[in-house]
Amino acid sequence: MAQASTRKRRKYSSKFKQAAVDRLVGGESATAIAKKLKIRRKLLYAWRNEGFGSNPPATVSRRASARDEDPQQQQIAQRQEKIAELERLIGKQAAELDFFALALRATKEARPKRSGSSGSGSTQRSRV
Repeated sequence: MAQASTRKRRKYSSKFKQAAVDRLVGGESATAIAKKLKIRRKLLYAWRNEGFGSNPPATVSRRASARDEDPQQQQIAQRQEKIAELERLIGKQAAELDFFALALRATKEARPKRSGSSGSGSTQRSRV
């Protein structure tokens, strides 16, 4: 039979949550804040996402806000997302091309140069 947890769930005031999130948003390390306040780091992020802090982040997604816009604005937003996606793809392909060009150059430089005056490319078989 499992024993019941002896830990009690602590309740935090909204003022406490607000101050903790303000420190987080201010740039202080979440780990440091959690250690000082003796709370789990995960709580800081949950409180921030719930809207605590002086300047709560915009939690509305782009897609949700796009639903509220007119159709022309939706098309513009979709096209901007597509452009950004294509630019990422172009950047990735350019990096790959640079890599392969460098690799090809390195293999060409590493090959021994053949001179026309040397003997045949293979050796004769020995007879036993």
